[in-house]
Amino acid sequence: MAWKDQIAAGFTNSATVIGDKWNTIAYFWTLSQQHGQVWIGLGMQSKNT
Repeated sequence: MAWKDQIAAGFTNSATVIGDKWNTIAYFWTLSQQHGQVWIGLGMQSKNT
């Protein structure tokens, strides 16, 4: 429980046309919830939009 109520955030980088790394972010979010962390989104748009 050392990670409980701590801030968690993550990002992934992709230079492909698709640019979406949803599975990676979903994994990060799931892991943070399993540890009782608070997930903070970065609010950044993909560079390929």
